[in-house]
Amino acid sequence: MRRDPAQWLSFSLAREQDPDLRSVLTRVLHTGLRQCGAIGLVAALLYVGLSVFGLGYDMTWTYESIVNGALDHQIVAVGILVVAALSVIGLVLAQSRCSLQEGRLFGWGAILVAAAVATFEGAVRGAFSSEYVILVYLLVVAIIPFRPAQVVGIGGSVALMVYLLGPSGPAWTGGLGFSAGMAKHLLFLVGGSVLVTGASLVLYRRHRSFGAAQASLQKKQDLLRRTQEVAQVGGWEYDPDADAVRGTEELYRILGLPAEQAFDRASWLELYAPSARASVEQALERCLQEGAPFDLEVSLVTAQGERREVRLRGTAEASPDGSPRITGILQDITERQAMQKRLHEQERLLRSITGNVSDGLYRLVPGEGIVYANQAFAQLFGYDGAAEVLGLDPHALHAHAERQAAPLRVPEESTQNEEVLLRRKDGSTFVGLLGGAVVRDEDGTVQHIDGVVTDITDLKEREKTLKGERDRFETLFETLLQER
Repeated sequence: MRRDPAQWLSFSLAREQDPDLRSVLTRVLHTGLRQCGAIGLVAALLYVGLSVFGLGYDMTWTYESIVNGALDHQIVAVGILVVAALSVIGLVLAQSRCSLQEGRLFGWGAILVAAAVATFEGAVRGAFSSEYVILVYLLVVAIIPFRPAQVVGIGGSVALMVYLLGPSGPAWTGGLGFSAGMAKHLLFLVGGSVLVTGASLVLYRRHRSFGAAQASLQKKQDLLRRTQEVAQVGGWEYDPDADAVRGTEELYRILGLPAEQAFDRASWLELYAPSARASVEQALERCLQEGAPFDLEVSLVTAQGERREVRLRGTAEASPDGSPRITGILQDITERQAMQKRLHEQERLLRSITGNVSDGLYRLVPGEGIVYANQAFAQLFGYDGAAEVLGLDPHALHAHAERQAAPLRVPEESTQNEEVLLRRKDGSTFVGLLGGAVVRDEDGTVQHIDGVVTDITDLKEREKTLKGERDRFETLFETLLQER
């Protein structure tokens, strides 16, 4: 597939708009500015220092020698000042964490200033130093993530400046012609620009691929950090050779300590509660000596004096040089254990309540039968224990299975106070009062039915007896009225 030349030069600029990629490219810029600025400033100061003692160039750097000396000396002085000034500006931009756009503007300016100095030198001396501009080209392109298209624009601008202001240029001759010298310099500059554009192509690819890799790594690190925060898991590593424990940011947050806190084995063990230190030390030693992994739930005390319950895991690994080390995790499980404790307490309370009521409680799951029943439920139906009725088909509990009543079946809606004749294990029957609640999922599918069974046989007998007594008294009362 053929690429459009503009697309080839731009390198899919939309990718550069990615915030993470731009952040990495900006860090590359800051590093380049900081390094090259320091080198340029030190080089300028060193050159001046050597020249003061007559060891640099062919002049002694004094005020009189520069002012009253040859023009070449004065131009060299201007060049050194320009290098020093650009180096200082680059350091300031790096220190102030300039944006990628600001760095590129500085790069443009540095190259144009270098071209202006070289052009001025060439115009005055009649000998243009194109090599100076090409050198600055290469340096700036190397430290600043320029797009190749931008390099082409800079090259064109410099070529136009050289043509207009250079030796034999229109600014000096008043004409638009080319001299042999001007043609040679422009050819050298254009050829150098082509080479620089090619170099920038490679450098920009390198910057961008490095930036993309760094951005991807940064995203993974951020994801890992956020995951650790959510899970409250900190990573740690113990190097026995250095007797040093190193951990992640989340580990120090759990411990309530600053991230720069250093640990040796002894101080690492002191973090744990006295009752847990022996087991932790034993686990570490076995892991180092035998390679046995460990998984412990122990207590520790944070720097703020808070007692925390943690899960400590570790496994033996070999370092790059072959020496043993331990890597592991430390997870804060204080809230989980507190929740489990509350659940256990609620479960015990519920079992206590359900175990002491006289009504039979149960849970029915469609297709699985009865999955829970209390002791009273089992006794109502003549079974020795609740375990006997688990998985039981509800049809077996009805005296007339063909007329099976809710909720010992799958009803459409919750039911209350439904009387039904039920059958015990021995075949005897009793009258039960049923009530149940249907629990459904989001799709409306029945998940389970929670119900209660009450034996009302005695109540029904008393009702029958009372009804008989009432009928007898009504008959007696009517007889007495008739006799009167």
